[in-house]
Amino acid sequence: DWQDAETCVLRPAEGSGELRIAASDIRNGFGAFKVSVVGADAGGEERELGSSWFARLVSRDVKPCPWVGTGTHPTQGWGWDELRFVELIAAAGIGIVRDDVGWSSFEREKGVYRMNPKFETYVNRLHGHGVKMNMILTGKNDLYENPLDPEAFARYCAWIADYFRDRTDRFEIWNEPHNFLRKFCHKEGQPEILWIRQFIELTQKADDAIRKVRPDAVVAVSAEDWDRYLDLMLTNGIARAHNAVSFHPYCHRQHRPEREMFLCDFGARQRGYARANGGADRWIVTEAGWSTFTGKGEYWEVAGFYPRASLPGQAACIVRMYLASL
Repeated sequence: DWQDAETCVLRPAEGSGELRIAASDIRNGFGAFKVSVVGADAGGEERELGSSWFARLVSRDVKPCPWVGTGTHPTQGWGWDELRFVELIAAAGIGIVRDDVGWSSFEREKGVYRMNPKFETYVNRLHGHGVKMNMILTGKNDLYENPLDPEAFARYCAWIADYFRDRTDRFEIWNEPHNFLRKFCHKEGQPEILWIRQFIELTQKADDAIRKVRPDAVVAVSAEDWDRYLDLMLTNGIARAHNAVSFHPYCHRQHRPEREMFLCDFGARQRGYARANGGADRWIVTEAGWSTFTGKGEYWEVAGFYPRASLPGQAACIVRMYLASL
């Protein structure tokens, strides 16, 4: 069993052979480990022939931590038929998963909502392990003259919140609006504040609709990764006292885990904006990451100028981000 086997077996991606490591040989018993294979030439000079990281977990009964999360995105098409990763997430003690719940996928006829059975199976599998989903209520719907119709979007959000009332209470309204919503409603030459006010209206109507059916819900707003636009949203009242503000502190062009807001004042300035314009004092990091992509092609365009990270470096950054967030 991969969780508590007495022997860890490592096999190469190519070629044959295997390396067996007894659990009793692992110092300290549990954790993440690197195994290196070192060879020597005829002259006795040693060099590393290969290495691999592996983990041995404490037990199969880890209790999910409600504030430790991860993104998964099988809703983008890669994982519907293989949900074994849910067991891996649960075994790691992760208590919340963030994923897209696109409006147009559930309302294909005006006013008629239909659940995607594959999506529901995914949510149920998480729920069975005590893992909640933070549902990103996002996307436009071309059924409407205004594909971002705030009233129609709000009705959809309320339907999702009600449908999953016994399986999650976490919802996030849109995702990185500057990157994904702005292009639908901003016209060249217009002040930026116009599309931001549209987004705030969309957000607040959705928030109201969710709370009518789920007063207990945790509703995250903003989900922005640009400080300038986050500031504009906060100073124009996107964050109400009962909301959480979500933020994505990616580290463009720098090899370190903390965005400047963490290094400088741990977000005190922006939390001050929230309190002065609505009161939301709870902040959550719903995206952060360090790419380990090693391919060529459009890497820099796709990755947004993130520096490449090694797997151990990525792991270290993740731990530091959790500590900084706390």
